[in-house]
Amino acid sequence: MSAEFSPTTATSEDVVFRFGFEVLGVKLVPSAGVLTELIAAAQVYPIPRTTASLVGLTSLRGTLVPVFDPARASGTATSIRPQQHLVLVFDRDDDRAGVLVNTAPVSVSLMPDEADDAIPDSPLAPFIKRPRAQLNSPKSVWWEFNHRSAFAFFSQYPLPGARKTYPADSVIQSLPHTHI
Repeated sequence: MSAEFSPTTATSEDVVFRFGFEVLGVKLVPSAGVLTELIAAAQVYPIPRTTASLVGLTSLRGTLVPVFDPARASGTATSIRPQQHLVLVFDRDDDRAGVLVNTAPVSVSLMPDEADDAIPDSPLAPFIKRPRAQLNSPKSVWWEFNHRSAFAFFSQYPLPGARKTYPADSVIQSLPHTHI
């Protein structure tokens, strides 16, 4: 592929369709083959004395699902109220985990992004990879979200007040994720 890859040169093999969502101002899409479900009015039950990013548990057809809020990693507290949360659940069975989202995911047509896009300055930066350009808006970049690494990290984040800044790179580098 050349650096001049554009919607007019995209073939049907280049275009992928995903549901995109936004967290902390970063446009994200799940990796290919990752099952996601949206709980539109999730009851999230807080669990005291857990990591800062774990806001609680919700039920998806009788299965308890941990729910994380990446905004807490940036120092923004979320007020948890029953029936008022959009939760995007990733994976299935024992690997299920959810993330709070502000708006429902949208369907996007994506193509490879050949531009040299810098990874956004965000607490989510260690967990994003492979930029994709939106087909009808090539300057709109969506990033593949490595949810497994993110949820593993969020499950270990210290208690509220224990650390005011984002953890050092050495901690992040020890997690199983890749930047491409």
